Amino acid sequence: MGGITIVAVGKIRTSFIREGIEIYQKRLSRGFRVTVREVPKRTSSADEADEVLNTLTTRDFLIALDERGQVFTSAHFAESLQKLLTSGTHHIVFAVGGAEGWDDRVRSRANLLLSLSNLTFPHQLARLILMEQLYRADSIIRGVPYHKDG
Repeated sequence: MGGITIVAVGKIRTSFIREGIEIYQKRLSRGFRVTVREVPKRTSSADEADEVLNTLTTRDFLIALDERGQVFTSAHFAESLQKLLTSGTHHIVFAVGGAEGWDDRVRSRANLLLSLSNLTFPHQLARLILMEQLYRADSIIRGVPYHKDG
């Protein structure tokens, strides 16, 4: 399967969120690999967009988390991810923005805008939710029971 990277603005400062991300990232190492790259938080969404866009290649399939994006069920998310990973997609990049949201250039470059929910989450918590959903999708794709223990 192809590679997956999460490019996120800023660092995770809250310990329980950081620990949760680490748990799911470790569990994912049994299935597909997800790497995380943090880019510096900037004073404007335009500067943050520059940081994120500079990490991309032209072949990357960019999925930007955005409140205006499509909302998927976990099963549909897994199915869509599997199609991308098996269709020759070079690399999937999930972009998680900062508190100000995305500059229009990121939305324009994105192959898909994805909303994790109709609810609004802090960007740090959105990273944890994304990591959990990637783990859930991996479990669905591989046909293994979802591991629920902490």
